Amino acid sequence: VKGKKTGSEDTKSHPSPRKYPIYLVTTAFFITLLDQMLSSHMASVFQFRYFPVEAKALRIEIEERIIATIAHCMACFASTNWLGKISPNATLGATGLWNVQHTSSVRLLRAADFQAIQKLIGPS
Repeated sequence: VKGKKTGSEDTKSHPSPRKYPIYLVTTAFFITLLDQMLSSHMASVFQFRYFPVEAKALRIEIEERIIATIAHCMACFASTNWLGKISPNATLGATGLWNVQHTSSVRLLRAADFQAIQKLIGPS
């Protein structure tokens, strides 16, 4: 039957664990190592702040407003070496953000939002 895949064609794109056990272990180890290296680098370069927002609707609104504000910020831009600039997704390169959700929103952070976020964060 034309266009129908056989079992042998399906396995070509994914190596069999029995046939390539070292490949899979090596790949899994590499991914774990890379994840650890990236996490360590990000923790040493960036500062993160988390704050609880109990109400789901408010949490979604704050997220939207933060992302939209950064996406529309004329003073905020990605570095010249940022990999998102060569992404086939034009929005990534245009906004400088990996997250494309809410980047076209016009609901930016307002003064009242900053005050609400400061209350949620509490004293630092």
